[in-house]
Amino acid sequence: MSRNNLKIREKKDGDNIIEVDIWPVEFENCETTLDMSVRTLFDICDEFKERGFAVSSDAVTHNYHAWLRDEKSGFKDEENDTFVFTPCGCNPLRFTASHLTGADWEKTYSA
Repeated sequence: MSRNNLKIREKKDGDNIIEVDIWPVEFENCETTLDMSVRTLFDICDEFKERGFAVSSDAVTHNYHAWLRDEKSGFKDEENDTFVFTPCGCNPLRFTASHLTGADWEKTYSA
């Protein structure tokens, strides 16, 4: 999967990007038979980085595996000041990154 197969949406407050959504377009729901390639993993991390979010491969992998189990998931990375949310597997695979604000992800986001 190349970067062309990633759908990206930015949420801004003025000129500042406050949230980024990335969808690997071929992952429609957790019943997909596709495995996420290492290249896709790094492409997702690179796209977040280009927009000011230091999202680790651990965060993407953690949320991807939860999505495969049809669970919503959040990964709080205090070292990089980021939070990554992924809805449950009945939804298309999506990674949403924001900066840590102290909000509880289960109250902030819904699948």
